Amino acid sequence: MKLKEEAIGAADIKEYLEGVSDFAFEMEVLSELERLGFKCEHGGTYTDPVTGKARQFDIRARKSQGRACLVLCAECKNIRDFYPLVVHRVPRRTEEAFHTVIRYEPLRGSTVPPVTDLHILKQAEGLYPEGQPVGKRIDQVGRAPGQPGEIVSSDRDVFEKVAQAIASAQDVTLDLVRQRDRAEYVVLPVTVIPDGRLWVADYEPGGKRLGEPRQEPGTQLFVGQAWTLDLPYRPFRLSHLEIATFSHLAALVETRAALTSEAVFPPPPPQD
Repeated sequence: MKLKEEAIGAADIKEYLEGVSDFAFEMEVLSELERLGFKCEHGGTYTDPVTGKARQFDIRARKSQGRACLVLCAECKNIRDFYPLVVHRVPRRTEEAFHTVIRYEPLRGSTVPPVTDLHILKQAEGLYPEGQPVGKRIDQVGRAPGQPGEIVSSDRDVFEKVAQAIASAQDVTLDLVRQRDRAEYVVLPVTVIPDGRLWVADYEPGGKRLGEPRQEPGTQLFVGQAWTLDLPYRPFRLSHLEIATFSHLAALVETRAALTSEAVFPPPPPQD
């Protein structure tokens, strides 16, 4: 990026802080999650399980009731109104209609609590029902400077935040396995953006677009990523990442933090 060779002063820094800074927006998200009853970690570091490099997370938020605990791994991106996010969605397939619950239940005669991952398939009241729209691609869309102002798009900036949220979720699941608490966890990566910056475009399975693009307060992106946990546990499968505008956080928490709901935390299977 080529920059003007002019000194940056207080007015320039103020303009950045008040309009562009991700950190100011991040602090707003942190305050809102704490208001919603979450216990939050902010701005910590961890080692990326894949690259081995140090990373910094924005927010990790936990909310518990009894044995049930919802963990949000939130990354915040203060995107501008001239470069909003578009999520391309198709109907969710049967094999994509699940979420994973980390459940610790000791086997008979064993002190080791195994992880049980539960796939919620074809369950209308589950977190991610079959047939509902789910994101498969994201783009930021804007216009190039000058005339006629060609439409341009890229997924680079927001996808970096998506990748960070997923990496943070992976690190959290590894920590939870090592803790071996007698509890149940749902871990959700979340990318949070300002209000009015999220658009969706829905498609039929064959690729035909359905209706006009429209603004939404929140949606999901299918991830379908798995990673290995410490032995003797089975691999963890992450199904979705939540994309939420700031004002949608309360509604997201209301539906995802229904900690007594069997749609979020299904009852354990009977033991033989």
